[in-house]
Amino acid sequence: MPFTVSSIGFRSVAPPPLPANAPLAVWQLDGAEIEPLLYGTRLPQQIREDDLPADRKAVGVFVRGALVSFRVQFQATDGAVAGPATISAVNLDGGALTVPATVTNLVIDDGETDAVQVTLSQPLPNAIGRTQVRLRWRIQPNGALAAADAGDCILEFYTVDTQPLALDLGGFGQWRYLPVVDWACRFAAGVAGQENILNAMHAQLAQTQLRYGLIDPENQITTVQRMVQAGGGLCAVWACLLQGMAAWHGIPLTRRGYRLLWQNVGGPQTAWAASVVANNFGVGRNNYPGDAVPGPGGISLAPTAPYNDYGGAYPPVAVDPAVVLVQDRRYRFWSDLDHPNNGDGHMLTFFDRGDGWIVVYDPSFGVRAPMEMAMPPDHFTRQSGDAIAPFKAAYLDVAVHSLMGALQQDGVLFPVQPWTLVDQVGVNGITVRTTSIPANAITLIWNNS
Repeated sequence: MPFTVSSIGFRSVAPPPLPANAPLAVWQLDGAEIEPLLYGTRLPQQIREDDLPADRKAVGVFVRGALVSFRVQFQATDGAVAGPATISAVNLDGGALTVPATVTNLVIDDGETDAVQVTLSQPLPNAIGRTQVRLRWRIQPNGALAAADAGDCILEFYTVDTQPLALDLGGFGQWRYLPVVDWACRFAAGVAGQENILNAMHAQLAQTQLRYGLIDPENQITTVQRMVQAGGGLCAVWACLLQGMAAWHGIPLTRRGYRLLWQNVGGPQTAWAASVVANNFGVGRNNYPGDAVPGPGGISLAPTAPYNDYGGAYPPVAVDPAVVLVQDRRYRFWSDLDHPNNGDGHMLTFFDRGDGWIVVYDPSFGVRAPMEMAMPPDHFTRQSGDAIAPFKAAYLDVAVHSLMGALQQDGVLFPVQPWTLVDQVGVNGITVRTTSIPANAITLIWNNS
């Protein structure tokens, strides 16, 4: 074998034969470091022999239908000399993507040839997905009777729907990581249409093997990078993850968080101190083994606690069913009576269909709900009644088990003491089924964080 593959690097062709043939920037995560995935970006840099993975795989991200050009360099192994030669490659998988024969003068310097720029024989598939090509290179010097093998390599291409968005996640950091584009392309493989793509990605989020509710007290999980490295996170980074996956396909998602306004509602009564979510919700966290706190990297957000469940009309009256005490694991998102904008809430993503309807995607709890209403506002805007009625009917009534208040039934007050990180206990008031509460008895506070 006179040559072996020394390095590979994707780059765009100038002038481009297709407008969307340039490789897209993507980063690989290596422990705590963010490494540029040089062989998936616009070069001239190349991947050296020492940088090639054991399987000699080069990864690139392109818009579907792109005609890919890349550079390949060979290492002379047995004193091969410069001269005219024909370079070709065979697809070991038998597919149509190959490298047409190219005649070049193989100038050798310190045992390596010049980098040879080649273009695949056909465009990549015109669909979202992942394509792998295994190439066996052949070099035949002019005048030689036969071509000689010159090494194998694997090219792996991710194809996205269109040019990615320049997504701004604010304080939630960068998002163009290889795992994110891998999920975006695998989950939506072969799917067309923005809403269909979103539905496909949202429905398969559990396949990421990331967990909702993961907390690392030592190293906060506040970015997509940390979420991927730690194996999960809370609702804000889940929303950012889905935003990043959608942005790879050029689909805009709006991130909105909602909090409950906790206020006096008559006498000693207040509502709503917390939204309470059923314990079987949460991507990758459908149950909790025992009562023990999980090991390093996470704590349970849903410890066993007593709940005063009420299933009657709101507000509670004496003739309604009695309050029932139950022991259960549920998520509690606590409001703040004195500082409403600082209360806990839940982060969602919204897609504007452009026809007066929006679709809420809750990547944390796996709920998807279309509704006829305007996009929720920002900047801690408060809404109640008709303004939130479609959101309540389509999302809250489905995803939120109940709302908790310091309420009384038949003259008996059920007080509330919020759960804190210090005592991790709290006192639960009455939990009223969300479906029983009218929209005009709920005030939401909207913001993007």
